[in-house]
Amino acid sequence: QFFTSLVRFKRVLINRKGITMQKSQPQPKIEEQKIVAERINGWAAMLGFWAAVGAYLTTGQIVPGIV
Repeated sequence: QFFTSLVRFKRVLINRKGITMQKSQPQPKIEEQKIVAERINGWAAMLGFWAAVGAYLTTGQIVPGIV
């Protein structure tokens, strides 16, 4: 019963603020080229991260040769 009254109180507060629940609009179609570009970008970021980890583990520096 406490939960039910809490839900009612929340609805009253939402209605007083003028917030209305709207149906979500359909998502636009994402172009295939953008998906491929983001995937390649992710792969490059992962490669760069692991390259930095490898450089740090082998040399102790994030960018070898720069103090």
